[in-house]
Amino acid sequence: MKREKVIIDTDAGIDDAMALFFALESEELDILGITSVFGNTYVKNSTRNILAVLAAAGRQDIQVYEGSGSPIARALAPRSGAFHGDDGLGGVADQLPRPYATASSIPAAQFIAERIMAEPGEITVACLGPVTNLALALRLNPDIAEYAQRIVLLGGAIAIPGNATPIAEANFFNDPESAKIVCGASWNVELVGLNVTTRIEMTAAYVERLCSKKNKATDFIAKTIPFYQRAYASHHGMLDSVYCHDATLIAYLIEPRLFRVEKMPIHVQTEASAAGMAIRDDKHYWSDSSVASVCVEVSGDSVLTLFGQRVGRMNV
Repeated sequence: MKREKVIIDTDAGIDDAMALFFALESEELDILGITSVFGNTYVKNSTRNILAVLAAAGRQDIQVYEGSGSPIARALAPRSGAFHGDDGLGGVADQLPRPYATASSIPAAQFIAERIMAEPGEITVACLGPVTNLALALRLNPDIAEYAQRIVLLGGAIAIPGNATPIAEANFFNDPESAKIVCGASWNVELVGLNVTTRIEMTAAYVERLCSKKNKATDFIAKTIPFYQRAYASHHGMLDSVYCHDATLIAYLIEPRLFRVEKMPIHVQTEASAAGMAIRDDKHYWSDSSVASVCVEVSGDSVLTLFGQRVGRMNV
């Protein structure tokens, strides 16, 4: 089996940590490095949280690269901590395994650009948060758009409500200019957005069963996910479940047959109250619209089965 060479870029909140464990337990992926970015929390927290996941997983072989702490063209809005806590991990970061290493001195954008150019046509970049590091990598070397194998983004809400504003998904909203740059580059962008992630719910019963498996990953999840569950109950009225956002992207990488994908022109808005809105532009109203491969349907039960098998060794 040829393993896919992947750089994972993440804002390392509670669901990102779950996705990282999923990726680490998936032999289909050869994780070349993990880069941090602001988003669910501040970038310093994001870096620490990635290192905590790797410490829990015993993966000293994977290097972490700290990335951007703010959007590419606007001031950073204060992080609220409503869904991920002030530390990004539900307020329990100090109860988790102590990181055994520190981040590289090489900035995330530089690492991304250099690694893509070092192995033309071989590297997939999978972004779980705002795509600022990828936009900065394009600034450093625009040629990476010709040499990356795949660009897979957790982002967008196509013709459905957003989760940051009524029309914008959170990752695109947090840095709309970067989303516009990345989606407008000459590579083929693949979007795993709210069109599919909000169709997959981890129920309280599923989480309880997962965490009963008592391994390093599930023990980590058991400490962090209660805050996330309370946030969903408080903000979304979802008393029994949470959406499976970030782990869905990992499922897409390793089992794309679980998804139906459509190619469509996408335009990302950056103006005022529409910032971060991703629009299907079939009539090419905007000259900068670019074709993306958008996940529009998913077998949600299959994604949860796969996650449970890999992370919890669940026979479901």
